[in-house]
Amino acid sequence: ANYSGGNISVFKTNADGSLQPHCQIVGHEGYGVNVERQEMPHPHCVVFSPDEKYLYCADLGNDRLYQYKVDINSADNVLSPADPEYLTIPDGAGPRHFTFSPDGKNAYLINELSGQIIVYDYNNGKLTEKQTIASDNTNIKGDKASADIHITPNGKFAYSTNRGTANDIALFKVQTDGTLLDNGHQPTVNHPRNFMVDPTGRFLLVAGRDANSIQVFIINKNYGLLQDASLKIDVPKPVCIKMVPVQ
Repeated sequence: ANYSGGNISVFKTNADGSLQPHCQIVGHEGYGVNVERQEMPHPHCVVFSPDEKYLYCADLGNDRLYQYKVDINSADNVLSPADPEYLTIPDGAGPRHFTFSPDGKNAYLINELSGQIIVYDYNNGKLTEKQTIASDNTNIKGDKASADIHITPNGKFAYSTNRGTANDIALFKVQTDGTLLDNGHQPTVNHPRNFMVDPTGRFLLVAGRDANSIQVFIINKNYGLLQDASLKIDVPKPVCIKMVPVQ
């Protein structure tokens, strides 16, 4: 997803994992109501569906969640518009990050500018909206800055980060139907831009961009609450954390 370019680049991989030159560029059109942040399309993330038949792109600049069909065997037309081509998100919401539940039955979209999460049912490429809930509960208008959202591996808890005035993590319990129940907020270091839940579901690591550190929390396996592990990893301006298996 190319935020400044307003498009998506598609690359195929070589056997050793290296990338071939891009085989497709998909451009977006339109703009949003926020003249400072939504003057043009701003694709913020791309996420494959659990079965990898579809690709979803949250576009902060035009308040759309794009849906593409994926054909991995195509030489230069890997992505083609699904039906519908996109879902329209409320004006000024600013879709930012998108994720699926571990069982693939639900999907979650966090919106940076409105500070809200939209919950969907998911079934074979079809998204059906069923809940909107606040991630950033500060009352200061125009200072919402929600960033990232993830679900624990067991599917029981959801977390989202909020920058701006809040500087915290919103905690949620995931109900049996996939909807979210507010479970409180956990203060963090400054500008919690991105975070990850480790594969065991025991730890949550937060990239505090303006704190120049990664903050580590322990996840309570019964209630989903977070305990500061009093462990910070010094990193200049961290913005994204990924964990890869050690061979």
